[in-house]
Amino acid sequence: MIKLAKLVWEFVKTDFDPIPYSFILLWATFLLVLNYNFNIENSIIDMLPTNGARFIGYFILYSVSYYVAVIIRCRFKSDYSSLKNKRFWIISLAGLFVFSSDSGFVFHQYLVNWINPTTPLNGFTYSLLSNGTEFISIALPLFILNTFIIQNRNENLGVNKKEIDIKPFFWILAIITPFIFFSAYESGLNNYYPTFRYHGVAAAWGISKWIPIGLYELLYGLDFFNVELCFRGFFVIGMTAVLGQEAVIPMAVFYCTIHFGKPGAEAISSLFGGYILGAITYQTRSIWGGVIVHIGLAWMMELSAFVVKGLL
Repeated sequence: MIKLAKLVWEFVKTDFDPIPYSFILLWATFLLVLNYNFNIENSIIDMLPTNGARFIGYFILYSVSYYVAVIIRCRFKSDYSSLKNKRFWIISLAGLFVFSSDSGFVFHQYLVNWINPTTPLNGFTYSLLSNGTEFISIALPLFILNTFIIQNRNENLGVNKKEIDIKPFFWILAIITPFIFFSAYESGLNNYYPTFRYHGVAAAWGISKWIPIGLYELLYGLDFFNVELCFRGFFVIGMTAVLGQEAVIPMAVFYCTIHFGKPGAEAISSLFGGYILGAITYQTRSIWGGVIVHIGLAWMMELSAFVVKGLL
C-alpha cells in the first residue's frame, strides 16, 4: 500500500498544476451533470439505430470529453505541439474509434436473433457473446495499433514481462471490501447490481442455477482486462509516445464517460479511480495491477448485491 501511495505521489508531484487540474475537474463535472440531467447515454445514444448512428453518438461523446481535456492542458501550458503532431491524432482517433465501435455497433444481436430469437435465453446469450468476444473487438485491434502505429513492442501496452509486486493490489481489494458491501445498499447501486438478471436460464436448460451464474460472472469479470488494456494500456502507456505523462488526465475524463450508463456514484468515483490507476500504470509501465483491482471490484460488487438481495 505504501509503495503504491509513493508511486501516485511521485506522479502527482511532477504532473499536478492547480489551474488546469481545476478546469479539467470543472469539465468532468459539467459532463456528469449534463449526463445525469438528460440521461445522455441511456435515453439518447442507446436509443439511436445500430446501423452506425449509435457509433457516431458514442464517438462524439468520447472524443469531445477526451480532446477538451487535452486542449485544456495545452492551453495552460502554452504548448500546442501535441495538437500539431499527426501521430497524436492518428493514435488517439484510432483508439477512440475502436472503443466507440465496440460500444455503438451491436454486433452480437444479429447472431443472437438467429440462435434463439424469442426465448428466455436471448439476453443471456447476448451478454455472454458481448463479454466473451471483446478480446476480438477491443484487445486485438489495440494490439495491432500498438504493433504497427505506436510501435512499442517492448511494453506492449503494459502486457509485458516486467515484474511488479502485485500484493499491494490485493491489499487494496481487502481494505475496500467492507465499503463495497455496504455500498450495495445505496439505491442507485442496488438497482443496478447484480448485472446478472437471467434467473430463468437455469430452468430453461434444466441445470443448476450456479452454472449460468458462474459462466456469466467469469466472462463479465475477464472483460475488464479489455477495459484496462484500452484505458491504462492504450490511452496511458500508448499515448505517452506523444503526450508523455499528460496522457493520464484526459484518459481519466474519457474513462468517466464510459460509466454514464451506471449509477452516478460509480461514474464520479471512476474519474478519481481512473486517475489513480493511470498514475500507477504510468509509473510501473504495466496494467496488471489495474486488471487485478478492476476484476476484483467487479466481482465484489456482484457478490455484494447477490448477498444483499438474498439471491444466493
